[in-house]
Amino acid sequence: SNLCMYASNTFVDFFYRSTIVQNLWLKSLGANISLRANLSYMRQLSGAQADLLTIDDDVFVAGGPSVPCMVQAEDKATVTFMHTECQARTFLGHAGMALPGTKLETGSAVADFACTQFGDPVKAGTCCVGV
Repeated sequence: SNLCMYASNTFVDFFYRSTIVQNLWLKSLGANISLRANLSYMRQLSGAQADLLTIDDDVFVAGGPSVPCMVQAEDKATVTFMHTECQARTFLGHAGMALPGTKLETGSAVADFACTQFGDPVKAGTCCVGV
């Protein structure tokens, strides 16, 4: 069972995560993703959330960032879905996290374990770096 899971994850990593196939797959799930966006190793996005994601031209998403479009309350009784947007020429990577409702404005970056504020925009030209 673990060997099958490892083999399937390895196949997906090589074939899917760092090619244009990922853009096409997410578009087929309803995401508004430019074919000029560079998506590589994007995780934690399920098909149920794909239509809440917009990624514009020349956006670079790599290094295992998280782009959840939903958040569950601590009591697990409430789930909130919000649209998340990466405008042109933004960077989201290296385990950065864009929380639901975030808008990364043109020319901004979120990286190195940084986390955006829930529902707040990352202003144009701003760089958020964590660690």
